Amino acid sequence: MAKFLISAFADEAGESLDAQIAALKRNGLHCIEPRNINGGSVLKKTDEELKEIRARLDAEGISVPSFGSPIGKYQIADDFEPHLADFRRALEVCKLLGTKRMRMFSF
Repeated sequence: MAKFLISAFADEAGESLDAQIAALKRNGLHCIEPRNINGGSVLKKTDEELKEIRARLDAEGISVPSFGSPIGKYQIADDFEPHLADFRRALEVCKLLGTKRMRMFSF
């Protein structure tokens, strides 16, 4: 039988990490694709904040199969350098959250 991994964007259930964890657990989910936590983009969190988020998720038995990044969600005519800087940061975010995958958009 095939095994499927089901994850969710839990920020639609609540802004805080506590609310997101509660929503995941309430629905029997053990995976999250974080994009906004505690009122802000995960991409903009500091390394320390990301380490705290990961530690909390680990303690709750919740894994991060993918980072729900905003990469590519820009106008194609925009200056590319800020996008490249965000992409590089997104790679670091993935490492800190313990995933090798990220959601991206095409222009």
